[in-house]
Amino acid sequence: MYAVIPAKTNSTRIPNKNFKEFDPRNGDSLTDILIKKLLKVFKPGDIFLSSENYDVIEPFGEKYGIIPISREERFTDNDCPFKAWFNDTYRDVCRQTAPRSFFPTIMWCQVTDPIFNDHAAMLRKWNEINDYDSMVALYPCKGYFLDDRFRPQGWGFGPWHVKSQNLPQMYEMPFTCSILNSTAMTEVGYHIGATPHYMRVDSPKIDIDTPHDWDYAQYLYQKAFDEDANPIGYLHK
Repeated sequence: MYAVIPAKTNSTRIPNKNFKEFDPRNGDSLTDILIKKLLKVFKPGDIFLSSENYDVIEPFGEKYGIIPISREERFTDNDCPFKAWFNDTYRDVCRQTAPRSFFPTIMWCQVTDPIFNDHAAMLRKWNEINDYDSMVALYPCKGYFLDDRFRPQGWGFGPWHVKSQNLPQMYEMPFTCSILNSTAMTEVGYHIGATPHYMRVDSPKIDIDTPHDWDYAQYLYQKAFDEDANPIGYLHK
């Protein structure tokens, strides 16, 4: 299995989001943080960092021993069809890993959730299960949700009110981490294949997309991984 990190340099809402300093204690970027986590699970040569700007990612290869691979800039545009972007990045990985394994199973790892720390757990689970072509991390959530027409979902107003403990269990899928075999990648071309296994993740969830997300994630990250405070100690695995 190989780990793939897609990290473009042309983010619009937060310029250079994936590569600018995130952790002021050591200067690590979101990309640094994820690579260090993956190095606890994978060999350096089995980790691929994909970006449209090779000059930016090349130093990561020198620093960590991982493999930087470039992709066309058009595949980092927000208007690019998802399947074209996803499959192009995968093909790059296949070309880089051949002839060792032309269609490898991969762990697709996003940098935008620095709190996520379940890569090893997902790998262990993947090695235990059979008859699945993919696995994806899901976050449980409950709440008094309304749709875009303000209709309650799983509860109702007035006499149809539901106590919070009895609200239906829902799940959020922010695409933080997925595992896919070659069939899922080539035939479906998405984060999830035709026969997925869903892995519940109970740690706090953040998906950095806006400056507010960035500030909130920095706060959570410092609290979660500060060895002195460590109020979210279960994140250490």
